[in-house]
Formats: sequence, structure tokens, C-alpha cells
Amino acid sequence: MAGNQLALLALPWFVLQTTGSPARVGLAGATEGVSIILSAFFGGTLVDRIGFRRSSILTDLASGSAIALIPLLDRTLGLAFWQILVLIFCTTIFNTPGTTARRSILPDLAETADMRIERATSFDQAIRNLAALAGPLLAGVLIAAISARNVLWVDAASFALSALIFATFVPAAGIRTITAGGRYLADLRNGIRF
Repeated sequence: MAGNQLALLALPWFVLQTTGSPARVGLAGATEGVSIILSAFFGGTLVDRIGFRRSSILTDLASGSAIALIPLLDRTLGLAFWQILVLIFCTTIFNTPGTTARRSILPDLAETADMRIERATSFDQAIRNLAALAGPLLAGVLIAAISARNVLWVDAASFALSALIFATFVPAAGIRTITAGGRYLADLRNGIRF
């Protein structure tokens, strides 16, 4: 969550620094918005099919790889603006279902920890709010200290750390899996109907 907050400031700053165009910053933000909408619409059914724990790990690895490609390509081969947009789209298209998976797994984690769901939800919200408060402050300091490009490396590392934490500390046993009832589109229609 803190890494997402870092990217929230570092990506537009990076686009502005590399292109010099506020209009392109807006286009990058719109690309992220479209990606969030599409992945929220189509991703939930995929998360149900793959499983919460596995979805969280896989999406963190995919998002982290996509965000890491931005500074990597910028430093090595060069990066066209359209490539930045594609990588922003990829980062977000994977990240949104990962967020869904992590929120969906909370009741199972609370039960495994023998914690009341109210308390677990309070901790979850406190952590989200802390990340929303501290993330932009940290992003501003880091952008000034190490550059927006390097903050993207920090964000990529945060995705890797999240995947490692889930793979290491979230037990596969005790986490519910939702059995897909049929074909993907049929399940998607049922979700929309619900």
C-alpha cells in the first residue's frame, strides 16, 4: 500500500520530467484510471479462479516487474512515451486484482489468527490510512533525495516484498478457495447480476 502511494506521486513526476508535458501527465493518469476500471471489472472473477493467496503473490510479481521496467528501460534502451503508458497500464491491470485478493483474504486470516473480524478490519483500515498518509510524504522526500526514477525502483521492491511476505507468512491452509461454477464469462455475468 505504501508502494502504491509512492507510485501515485513518482509516476506523474517521472512523466513530467521525461516528457515536459503536463498533458502527457494527464494522459498517463487517464491510462491508469482506465486500467483500474477494466481490471476491477474483469479481475474479480480471475481472483476467484486463481485463489486469493496465489493471486496476491502473482499480481505483486507482475506489477513489480512492470513498474521496474520503467526505470530499467529508461536507463538502458530509452523509453518512448507510448511504452510508459503500456507499462503504467500493465502495472495497474495487475495491481487492482491483487488488492481485491488481499482484501478478500482478510476474513480467513482473521479466523486463522483467532482474531475477531472487527479487530482485523480495524487493523486493515489503520494500515491503509497510515499508508495513505505516510506514502505521499515519503514519496516527496524520496523524489527530492533520489529522483522519481529511483522511487519507481523502491515501488518495484515494495511489490517484491509484498509477494515475499504473502508467500512466506500467509498459510495456504485455511484460506478459502472459490470453486468456479462454469465458464469465465458465465461467472462474470453472475457477478454483474449480483
